[in-house]
Amino acid sequence: DLFSLQVSHFCSFIHHLNWRNCKSRVQFRNNFCTTIFPCLPFKNQPSINPQPTMSDPRLRQLTIKTGVVKRLSKEKTVYEKEVDTQRNRIDKLKAAGSDDHVLRKQEEVLQECMMMVPDCQRRLAKAFEELTEMIKSEEELKETSQYIAAEAALEDAKVNLP
Repeated sequence: DLFSLQVSHFCSFIHHLNWRNCKSRVQFRNNFCTTIFPCLPFKNQPSINPQPTMSDPRLRQLTIKTGVVKRLSKEKTVYEKEVDTQRNRIDKLKAAGSDDHVLRKQEEVLQECMMMVPDCQRRLAKAFEELTEMIKSEEELKETSQYIAAEAALEDAKVNLP
């Protein structure tokens, strides 16, 4: 009986196909449809290599991680500039013979800025590593603009790494 043969085929396929091994539900659907019903035409038959869209969670995560690396890279640069500015301000206050209270407050501000640089550098290194790992694991997204932007962000952020 043709129907029982199809049901048997379906059950054995489902048994061997673990949907958690698929990277997305779309991939599971593609595998399911093309394996179980290869001869049936589907209205929206999935293509073999569908182009990823922004609804693809991998692209969304890639965009988020790229933004984090860009932001932390800029943040580290801003804190380093702030440390230099604060040092110059303290030197000018000392040269002008300013009040001790004002000098102490400015030195406290300098210490706070100096504490932020290593913290920012640590967070940048972690975000850089996460984005690098994601790029290595998502090679099939190479043609997307998000992937290209992520590679550029990594290249730009290298100067801010320890």
